[in-house]
Amino acid sequence: QAGQYTLTVEQTVGSAGMRVPVGAGTLTLGAFAEPLPSLARTFTVAAPQVQLDPSELLAFHPPQDSVGDHARDLPSVSLARSTLPWERNGREIAEPPAGPPLPWLALLLFAADEAPTPQVVSTASLSGISTNPAWFGLNSVGPLPAQATGIDVPWSVLQPLLPSAEGLAMLAHVRQAQDSAGKPVGDPTAVLVGNRLPAPGQRSVVHLVSVENRYGATGFNALGDTGAGLVRLLS
Repeated sequence: QAGQYTLTVEQTVGSAGMRVPVGAGTLTLGAFAEPLPSLARTFTVAAPQVQLDPSELLAFHPPQDSVGDHARDLPSVSLARSTLPWERNGREIAEPPAGPPLPWLALLLFAADEAPTPQVVSTASLSGISTNPAWFGLNSVGPLPAQATGIDVPWSVLQPLLPSAEGLAMLAHVRQAQDSAGKPVGDPTAVLVGNRLPAPGQRSVVHLVSVENRYGATGFNALGDTGAGLVRLLS
């Protein structure tokens, strides 16, 4: 996962004691342990956070602006890097953690009459806690682009669309193609699947959103009961 890490190497030279032949006799060496100076190195693991490079998106279904019978098709997107959904954590930062790491990306399907309008926001405005729209800051260890795309969604609309933590864990998987002999072909890819079917005969809009650090012990963190308030998501 993305973050800052410190690797420390420690080494001790020692002996449990031994007898060493010396000339016609032996020399007995006692046990000893001598620690050597330790070595620490700090490094950063980087990963996308507020926007994805278009090259990361291999395919998505249904296609953009397509017209057809998609009422039985869950939306999905294929990502070029198989580790991408888990390079950040959907769980809140807490000690102890509320559970195992979760994907930090999710697909949300909106009906046309409830779909939010994407807006360009300054990443500087995303650094702190806000209650309307509900947002509690980016956990970033590196420089961010100046702008990002976000959506502000009424909590009454967003709440029934969000998967549970358990559901979110099952909506991302890795796919590996195989040949007729069962041998791997090409690189593995990551696949994200939505949790809502489109309504028949209606237009739907799907957003790929970040849910980084938004899931706690009680589910998605909307900073308390937001009532009619808005929740901001990066999209």
